[in-house]
Amino acid sequence: MQSDTQTDAQDTVRAGDAAFVQSAADGGVDFYDKAVTDRLAALATQYAGDDQFAGLIAAAKTAAKHFFIAEFKKKVG
Repeated sequence: MQSDTQTDAQDTVRAGDAAFVQSAADGGVDFYDKAVTDRLAALATQYAGDDQFAGLIAAAKTAAKHFFIAEFKKKVG
């Protein structure tokens, strides 16, 4: 059984992860930064099948897609 301290620490980490993914979904991260995309990929794997994160991760993927489409249009447009 987990102690309250462990549960609180896990809740804090989970909240931080959710805030990061939400920031990505809102376009508030630098998608050119490899550390950002690596963290998003790791979180998507870590929380695969988690209903709470599924929507956030999908929104972050959509935001990244739109970001790179816009960047491509700037370069070729």
